[in-house]
Amino acid sequence: MQAGENRTAYDAGRLLAPTCQLVEALPILNLAVTSLPGTRPKHGCVQRSRVMSVISTYTSSQKFLHWVLFALVILLYGLTFGEEFYPRGDPAVDAIWRLHISFGLLLAALVFWRVVLRGMKGAPSLPAEMTAAEQAAAKVGHFVLYALLVAIPVLGILLTWFRGDALSFFGLFTVPAPFAPDRATARTIRELHSLCANGILIVAGIHALAALYHHFVRRDEILTRMLPGNR
Repeated sequence: MQAGENRTAYDAGRLLAPTCQLVEALPILNLAVTSLPGTRPKHGCVQRSRVMSVISTYTSSQKFLHWVLFALVILLYGLTFGEEFYPRGDPAVDAIWRLHISFGLLLAALVFWRVVLRGMKGAPSLPAEMTAAEQAAAKVGHFVLYALLVAIPVLGILLTWFRGDALSFFGLFTVPAPFAPDRATARTIRELHSLCANGILIVAGIHALAALYHHFVRRDEILTRMLPGNR
């Protein structure tokens, strides 16, 4: 009986999703709106939030994207450092750069998919034992991660074009630069790209430590609900 009620509640939440997708896709908006003095979220979104509390884990697609994006970020960071082992002008540097572009485009596509799924499927509610400050910090942390995941490939694409190179996806297709090369702009974008890349490693590290803290100290389901096989 309980399983049937949960399923009914879940279906109801799916019907309410369109009215709350933007707020749920960008958690910091939900935090900002609901924290304004005298402001309450619309009833539909409140109900949506209650329904989402029934869900105890992420979907298989969300878990897949989470871990694949994690692996891609590490791989791209490794490719960047790989260039340092070769002198400027070495053919290996060009090969690494083109691999970096290809995997960066893959990252961009998967980030887009993840943001869409986040808006459509939502996410399990945070544990009730967490304080308001802890929940706010978690939402801000997730927003920063999403922002960096979007910014890094966008800056990478712009960097490639301003360097005068075409985007190539493993040689399957190319997208030529829509504007003339500009080395000065390319240097600025490269610095921003590197800053965001370093930033996401720091934020992701804090994110991982928080998940381990919840698993081993708080002993809640924050970590396990993102692990494969957990339902």
